Amino acid sequence: MYVQWLKNLFKAKEQPIQTVRYGLDNLDDDVIGYPPNPAGIPVVQTQTLVEKMSKDINILKTEIGVSNAEFNDLIYPCLINFIKFVDLLPASEYKHHATGGGLVYHSFDVAKRAVRASQHAQYPLGDGVVSDTQQSNMQWRVATVLCCLLHDGGKVITDLVVSNGDNSVDALVWDAHSGQTLNEWAAEYQLDRYYVNWTKDRHQKHKNASIAMMQRLIPAATWSWIDSCFDGKAIHTAMLNAIAGTDTKHTLSRIITKCDADSVKHDMWHKSSHITREIKRTPLSELLADLIRHHVIKGEWLINKKNAKLWFVDEELFIVWDNAVDELVEEMNNAGYNIPEVPAVLARLMCEEAMAIEFKENEPYHNIYPEILGDVKKPVKLRCLHLRFAARFVPDIEKVYSLGQHKLKTEKTESTSVEIPEADYVESREPVSQAKKNTLPTTDVQDEQVKPHFETALTTVQRLVKLMAKIPANKTESIPQTKRSNETARTNFKSELARYIAAHFSFEIVNNCIALPSSQVNDVADTLIKANLNGISALNAMKLLRTDAEIQINE
Repeated sequence: MYVQWLKNLFKAKEQPIQTVRYGLDNLDDDVIGYPPNPAGIPVVQTQTLVEKMSKDINILKTEIGVSNAEFNDLIYPCLINFIKFVDLLPASEYKHHATGGGLVYHSFDVAKRAVRASQHAQYPLGDGVVSDTQQSNMQWRVATVLCCLLHDGGKVITDLVVSNGDNSVDALVWDAHSGQTLNEWAAEYQLDRYYVNWTKDRHQKHKNASIAMMQRLIPAATWSWIDSCFDGKAIHTAMLNAIAGTDTKHTLSRIITKCDADSVKHDMWHKSSHITREIKRTPLSELLADLIRHHVIKGEWLINKKNAKLWFVDEELFIVWDNAVDELVEEMNNAGYNIPEVPAVLARLMCEEAMAIEFKENEPYHNIYPEILGDVKKPVKLRCLHLRFAARFVPDIEKVYSLGQHKLKTEKTESTSVEIPEADYVESREPVSQAKKNTLPTTDVQDEQVKPHFETALTTVQRLVKLMAKIPANKTESIPQTKRSNETARTNFKSELARYIAAHFSFEIVNNCIALPSSQVNDVADTLIKANLNGISALNAMKLLRTDAEIQINE
């Protein structure tokens, strides 16, 4: 009987532990998309997601080069911890890998690229000799892969908020610091979907949070193994600096930057989450912007250098469009896109989709005169496209020195003068013979014709005041009634967009609609974006202006 009791005891121990799995056991839900999606992101079993990423896990296991025991004890736990932590969250709101599961796919994609790059990398020497660093190569390689895997982990902390979709004060919000995974949180409250809201002004704020996530998701045993080699402390420091972006010239940091950029570029061409069957449809201006950013990150396109394509002047970013567009079109064509090849057509498209700011109506190009090219007497003119958001194209734009411009003679005269006499308007124009002067009628129209094309705001106001002073008082009786009642109409608009424009601009109001000149559309859109009216973005500002029933755009 005692023997039978022992058999039953060991038989009981052989029974596998039954774990409760919560969520879907597949990834076939077609509504998985990038938030804000009305249907939300479905809760999927963690094991299902691990199985989906098993191919990538095996690639890392094969190519890193450690033993099976070391991989299972030191690296595999990091991979599983990360998958559990990010679940099916997207990597960004609108940009790269913005679909469900985008963050986990992007992170593993960067890690796979890094393991191959690390095999040929020459890591810097520590305090020892070359042989000491060579003995530490395995730890350097593993550290590089783990940094690439976790480089965007902080976005879960700083960039987004996960909830049950309830917009009231009673909403259930996942606490990413609690140690509870998304799946466990959903199981606790019996949720079948979760929703993502993105925080404002989040650019680059995830870096420091990624350091905290790296310390949390990498087990103590792995940190001890890294620190145990000769370069251990140097490796640990390099990992922290690479994630924080404070030592961009280090080999480890350069690998992360390049592999991250390559992954983003790959997603720019394919626009798929790679976890589901959803395909994103992206405006052409977004694709071109991503491609420009890719060249900047890889160091292929310089800024503020001789023959550079990009210029940061007066705190604004410009691109020598005609010099850059051929390379952009060629890469787009090689990727299978059939796009226009005429620079002017693409320039207008960039302006229409609010990615660039046109100089004036039907003229997208701006002329700039960087102070490092030519001199005051012979400045070099660059014909450029004015890019709307510098940080969209150049990471860490605040670290780029902004150049000034050469002051042209006419610009200097106008800007430094408070009272500008009529004669100064024609200073830079060809002299007019006395005989020709006598044949010209002395009318206000003639005054307009001899003035230069460009004038300062102060000059414009002074000129208009003079013209208005010549209008007889009885002329005001002929102004239509609809125009005289503008001030009353400004307060009667139904849409918040129209009320905001009426309060901040002086456009004419005709038949209870704001008469918005087409030449002012970009300026108004830029103001709305900077004011962050109802979270308006560059992508929908133009659309809202053109579809609002109380705004009439006059071509």
